[in-house]
Amino acid sequence: MAQVLAATGLDDPVRGGGGYTRAVHTQLVASVDAAMRRPGAEGAIARALSFLEVGQQLRFNDMRADMARGLARPWLDHSSTAPESVRVAVCDFLLRHLKDPRTNPGNWQAVGEETTSLVRRWLVRLSLDMFFGLIAQFALDEHWHWRAAFWKACMERCNSVGVPFDAWVALGSRMRDMARGSRELRGTYGRVSGAGVQGNHAVLLMRVGQVIFCDWSHNGSLRAWPSNWPSAPRLGEPAYERPELTVQCLPFPPCQIYGSRGEATGKGLAHFSSDRNYWQGSAATLLALRTGVRLTARDWQPR
Repeated sequence: MAQVLAATGLDDPVRGGGGYTRAVHTQLVASVDAAMRRPGAEGAIARALSFLEVGQQLRFNDMRADMARGLARPWLDHSSTAPESVRVAVCDFLLRHLKDPRTNPGNWQAVGEETTSLVRRWLVRLSLDMFFGLIAQFALDEHWHWRAAFWKACMERCNSVGVPFDAWVALGSRMRDMARGSRELRGTYGRVSGAGVQGNHAVLLMRVGQVIFCDWSHNGSLRAWPSNWPSAPRLGEPAYERPELTVQCLPFPPCQIYGSRGEATGKGLAHFSSDRNYWQGSAATLLALRTGVRLTARDWQPR
C-alpha cells in the first residue's frame, strides 16, 4: 500500500488529504465488505486499514462513522464468511481509533446503534473469554469451566431473545500484567483492589436485563442486584474496591428441579456441586424470575 500511495502521490500530506483521496476513501469503505468475504481477505483488510490511517491517526477523522459501518458490514447481515482473523483485525482497528464504546460512547454516537451494538457484543464475548481464560491459566477453580458454560449460554440466549447482556472484567495486579500482553484487549477492563484482593484475583460483572451479576474467581460467591439499587456496582468503571462488590445482594431462590437450596441471606451463592447443577439451578431460577431469560441444564453443560 505504501508503494501505491507513493506512486500516485497520495503519500504527500497535502494531496493525501484532498478531495480525490476522500473519494478513494469513500469507494474503499463501500467495497471492503466484498473483499473481506473472498479468498485473500486477510491481505485485503491489511491493505485497506493501512490506507484508512496515517501514522497513529485516522486519515479522515470526520469520516469515521461511515468507515466504522463499512468495516463492520460483513457481520451485520448475520451471514458473514469473513475469517475470524479479519474480525479481530477490524475490532482492533476500531478500538484503537474509536476506543471502547462501553467507556467512550460519545465516540460512537454517529456510528449508529446497529454497528455499535455489534462491537459491544464482540467486546462482551471478549470479556467473558478473558475472565475464564485467565482463571484457566491459574487452574484455581475446579468449576471454572462450568461457570464459563453457564454465562456463555446466558449470553447466547439473551442475544437470541433480545434481552440486553453486557459484561466487564476487573483484574488484580498480576492478572492485569497478563492482560496487557493481549493487543485485542486494549485496556477493555478495570482493576480490583482492597483488603483480601490478591494479584491473581479477577471479577466478572454482567448486566442481564435489569439485573447486575458479580462473579469472583478463587471460589468467590456469585451475587446479584437490581440495577436500580444504589449499592449495585456499575459496569465499565476503571477501578473497584472489594467492599463495593460484596455488599448485600438479592437472595437466590431454591430450585426443586435440581435440588438447589439457593441462598437466602443475601451474602452470595457459592458455586456448590456444579456437576449436579446445584448452584446453576438457583442462578437460573433467579434469571428467569428477574429477567425472563430461561436456561436449562442442557444449555450450561461444558462442551
